[in-house]
Parts: sequence; structure tokens; C-alpha cells
Amino acid sequence: MRLMIKVINVRLSLVTVFIVLFALLPVLVIADEPATASTAGIKSHSHNETGSETGSETAIEAGITAVDDKDYVKAFSVFSPLATQGNAEAQYNLAMLYRTGKGTAKNLKESHAWFRRAADQGVSDAQYYLGYLYDNGEGAEQNPEYAVVWYRKAAEQGHGLAQINLGFFYANGIGVQQDIEQAYLWFHVAAAQGYKIAFENKNLIEDAYKKQEDGTVLLEALKKRAREFFLKVVTPFGRPSLVGQPGKMPTH
Repeated sequence: MRLMIKVINVRLSLVTVFIVLFALLPVLVIADEPATASTAGIKSHSHNETGSETGSETAIEAGITAVDDKDYVKAFSVFSPLATQGNAEAQYNLAMLYRTGKGTAKNLKESHAWFRRAADQGVSDAQYYLGYLYDNGEGAEQNPEYAVVWYRKAAEQGHGLAQINLGFFYANGIGVQQDIEQAYLWFHVAAAQGYKIAFENKNLIEDAYKKQEDGTVLLEALKKRAREFFLKVVTPFGRPSLVGQPGKMPTH
């Protein structure tokens, strides 16, 4: 079955995208920009951290406490040396401070560099942010192919927003060959974690399949693949449910 998608208007600010899918006129949406205006984006991680000795952990806790107290200058002074020493949690949080201009001058290039270091150590939120930065040309030249690489790394760790955005890229053929089935798989696993946007996109594709000849049979086969895909991608990481909280960053 040939799948026809025509992009009408793509807003790479990650808000809303209008497409024609199977000659229909649905709204296929992509995850909102992650929170950066408050402490919501600055938090603790446990993914492949280095420097996990008691002293380092105590220092990280001091940095997180400073963020909670909105003492960003102190937080910056705590995270900066730890990040230089290779602590992935500190690298991620330092990147957030540079990106938001809290505790230091806003510096998108520095933010990008520290997100990259944390992402290389496996921090899924950092990988997601790196994909977002390449998606929008923030702190680096816009590059959809690189965005796909980093969205995929985060998505494969069970990161819901990365899964939504990767599904969007597959649906529209941005930075990757267009593949509606792959888009459906990624929307499915994100929807299973409680993301309303992913659920809506998944339903749009299902409705389009149902209107095609032999579409019901093809859809049932795709649903079976999606269930298997969920067990592979989401279950090992135990990502938290975000039912009723569309577009919100995962808490760890």
C-alpha cells in the first residue's frame, strides 16, 4: 500500500504540524519544547554517572539544593568543577544553566557542548535536548540528520518526548526516509507511557489505515509489531507514566 504524505506547514519550534495523511487532513503534532524557564529542567540523573563517590554525590546534592533554593550562582559553582571532572549529572545540569542563563551568562554553544558530554555518557534527557538543539539550530547549525541520531538514542532508552519527535520525523521524512510504520511504532510506545500527543498521532494513523483497502488487516499486523516494539524499547527502562501531562519532561 502506497502511503502519501504532503507537508503543508512544518513548524520546527516543535509545537504543531499540519500534514495530509492518506489524503486526509489531520493535525499531526510534535512534542513541545522542554521546560527551561524554571528549575524543572535542572534535576538529578542516575544514568551512567561518573564520579559517584560519596563526596561527589554530596556535592551534587548541594547543587540540586541550590537549584531548589533558586541560588543558581551557587549551583553553577558546584556543577562546573564536577562537570569538568566528568560527572554526567553535573554536565547535564551545567548545560541547563548555560541554556537558561541562570547563575551564569546565557551561552548556547556552551550549553550544547555540555549536553553533548552528558549525552555521550548515556543521559537520555541530554540526548533528547541535543536532538532538539540540532532540530532548531540552537547552539549549533540546524541539522535534521543529527537531530534524528540523538532523538533515536534517547527514544531507545524509553524517553517519551524523543519517541514523539522521532515518530514525527519518520512521518514527514525529515532527516530520515519517510516511514509511516516506524512513525506509528514510536507514537505507540510514547502513547503507552501516557503522552496525549503521541496517542492522538497514533489514532490519526490508525484512522487513515482503516480507510484504505485491506487497511484493517495491515493495521492489525502493525499493532502486533507495536506491542513487541514496546516490550523492547520501553519495558527495560521502566519510564514513568505521564498520563494527563502531555509535553512534560520526564522526571528522571
